[in-house]
This record gives sequence, structure tokens and C-alpha cells, in this order.
Amino acid sequence: LGLGPGADPKKIPKLEKSDLDRMKKNLEQRAENIRSHVVKLTKPDLFLEERLVDMEHNFKSELSELLATSITKRFDSLGWKEFENVPETLKNSFEKAFRHIPPPSRDPRSKTNTALAYLEAMRASSQAYLAFMATMNKDSSEIPKNALSKCHSVVIEGLTYLEDEILSMDSKSSNAPKVTLEDAWTKLMETPGQDEADDGLTMQTDNDSQSSA
Repeated sequence: LGLGPGADPKKIPKLEKSDLDRMKKNLEQRAENIRSHVVKLTKPDLFLEERLVDMEHNFKSELSELLATSITKRFDSLGWKEFENVPETLKNSFEKAFRHIPPPSRDPRSKTNTALAYLEAMRASSQAYLAFMATMNKDSSEIPKNALSKCHSVVIEGLTYLEDEILSMDSKSSNAPKVTLEDAWTKLMETPGQDEADDGLTMQTDNDSQSSA
């Protein structure tokens, strides 16, 4: 811009409003590219969720119809009967995916039922994705707003719950002794083959004693 140290004020270019608007747009685009790159590396789940929102709102009608036609043919070749009525499948999938799952109670069977409910919601979410791709009019009022990103959140919530439960089960079933810092001072460290080494050292000491005698 000619605004550096020692710049001649007479040679500073005159900027119009259109120039400033173009610079603003360029800077905003660069900032968004940097943010997107950082989010992709540090929070991949959030990155995928944002891409799903963009895809849902930026689907052009020509691409939507082309994708729906191709996907429907693929479903037919696979014999997937559940997609014969795509609007109905899409509606039912959203209802199952967004169904409220209450937290488990103290009943031991409650955790199992909650885990099964999350698995069903995750299955319905994946089916909703497929039905969405096979929908001709993706701007239909029957499709909830931000439906794809909501399905993504359902899957993440389900995976988080199941992972926590599996880790909890593993920690309870593990019989491995817990090692504390005090063990370093109160217990001798044993290494593999130490017994054989100790026996060999004892025999060598005995032999040395006999030789001296």
C-alpha cells in the first residue's frame, strides 16, 4: 500500500471503497482458511460437522438430482428394499436418530438398554445420511434444519458413551495390581530370568569357596 517507513505521502495510492471491500473479502477468506486448517488438525469431529452444514445448505438442484439418481440405482442393484420409499425412510430415520435417550439408572440392565438405544440411534443416523443422498429435493421443508450435522452429533455422543462404558468395564474386570510410587522404595524389582541368574551366581560363589578351601 506504500505506507511503510519513509513512504512519500504523495505516492500513496488512493483506494476506492471497492478496493477496500476486495481487501476485506480477501483477508476474511485467508482467516477462514487458517481456521479451517487448524480445526481439521485439532478437532476433526467439529471440522466434519461444519462441512456437513456447508454441504446441506450449498447443494445445487442439478447436483442433488444427479446424486439422488445415482444413489437410487445403486440401492436397487444392492436390493435394499428399505429405500424404495425414500421420503418415508428419511422421516423415520430422523425420528429414531433424534429420539431422546435418558441416562441409565442404577439398575444393571439399564446401562445395557442405554447402550442399545445409542446403537439404534447411530444406525438410524447412518440410514438418514443415505436417504438424504437419495432425496431429489434436499431443500424440502420435511427435512429438519441442519439435520446432517445433528445426525453427526448423535453418532459422536453414542460413540463417546460406548467408549466410556467399555473403558469402565475393562477397569473393573482387570485384576492387574496397581503400581504406586511407594512400590519403588518398598519392593524389589524383579526382571525376567532373574531366578536363573541368581542360581548361577550362587553356584559360582560355591565353586569359588571350594577352590579357596
